[in-house]
Amino acid sequence: MERNPYAPPDLEEGIGRSQPRQVSLMFVAVAGAFLGVATYLLSLGLVPSTVTTPGEHDLRLANYLGFVYPVVVGLWVAWYRRSNRWAILGVSIGLAVGVFYYVLCNARNFFVIMLVLPCLLGGLMSVLLGRGADSSHNGASQRLLKGLLAGLVLGVVYTVLLNVFGFFVGFFARMNMASYIDMMWRAGPAAMGFASMAYLPLFQWSIGLGRRRSVTH
Repeated sequence: MERNPYAPPDLEEGIGRSQPRQVSLMFVAVAGAFLGVATYLLSLGLVPSTVTTPGEHDLRLANYLGFVYPVVVGLWVAWYRRSNRWAILGVSIGLAVGVFYYVLCNARNFFVIMLVLPCLLGGLMSVLLGRGADSSHNGASQRLLKGLLAGLVLGVVYTVLLNVFGFFVGFFARMNMASYIDMMWRAGPAAMGFASMAYLPLFQWSIGLGRRRSVTH
């Protein structure tokens, strides 16, 4: 009997009773947009109102988003695989990514911050949350490259759209803290939503989810 490559780690080898959910690519993209907007709004709401500069505001936002979004992606993988153990693994890896990213944020290079988190998220989580019980090593290099690509897309789309949307909401005409915060609330969720919409299908592709394979009984 061939092992179900999608079986979560809490199932014994050869048991195919827990198949991954069969959802369309459009559903995954829409879910990605929803999760991106929701996690962004949550992270933005956690930023203290006492911040006095755009740089400090962005650093706090990056810190919170770096913890929240990877955890949500880990939970998405668990939901897709119908597995509580994958949920524990996904949350643990997401928090580890958040801690690592929190340390990287001390560099205060916001161009690096806006690209490193997505690539770190995509690369590490693609390696650690890939298909099969032995996915931590089988095909790891391929998943790493795919994950880095998915993460790069997330970072680039978010960065570009945030600046484009920020221009259209009029932030650059009024360079002050109040207008900056207003811009982040109005333009940020849309930018993150589109970025996450592009990222989640690519992330699933990077870890091998969504590819239908026959299971021999």
